Amino acid sequence: LTRAGMRMLWSRGVYVDRVVVVGAGDLGRRILQALMGIPALGYRVVGFVDDALDDHRLSVATESGLTRAPRLGTPDDLQ
Repeated sequence: LTRAGMRMLWSRGVYVDRVVVVGAGDLGRRILQALMGIPALGYRVVGFVDDALDDHRLSVATESGLTRAPRLGTPDDLQ
């Protein structure tokens, strides 16, 4: 497939790589915003892990509106 064909599939959720973002600080939020706001990159955010945040979800603004990622635990929970 061509790059354009892959972008079309990625924007529809086909052949995407699932990712977990570590950290919910400024950098973590920017990464979430970029990955969730541009589906054509080929990534789907499964959630995030953070040891300092008590919220169960993290909301970021994207061009398509407010998007939420679930908190999956702390970095120590990753295996």
